[in-house]
Amino acid sequence: MKVPVVDTKDFIIYLEDYQDNIFIHCDVKSKWSKTVKKELTQAFNKLDKKELYALHVKGDNKHIKFLKLFNFNYLHSLEGKDNTQYDVFIWR
Repeated sequence: MKVPVVDTKDFIIYLEDYQDNIFIHCDVKSKWSKTVKKELTQAFNKLDKKELYALHVKGDNKHIKFLKLFNFNYLHSLEGKDNTQYDVFIWR
């Protein structure tokens, strides 16, 4: 279950515990800007987590750009129950 941990006018950050791993989700609610990036970076850095995971649907170019922008690193690939191909990324 996704739990909102940061909710601003520009974005919401959710955390989700799955098999003792914390996955992060982020919904950007406003137009992307340097200010939004700065505030989101600060919010990420304030999260008291050593490792955060992100699930990426292969082929989603906008999402991969976001993951790279925030220094997530590729960990491994997997196939979902619905046969969708995913990449798992980690942020430390």
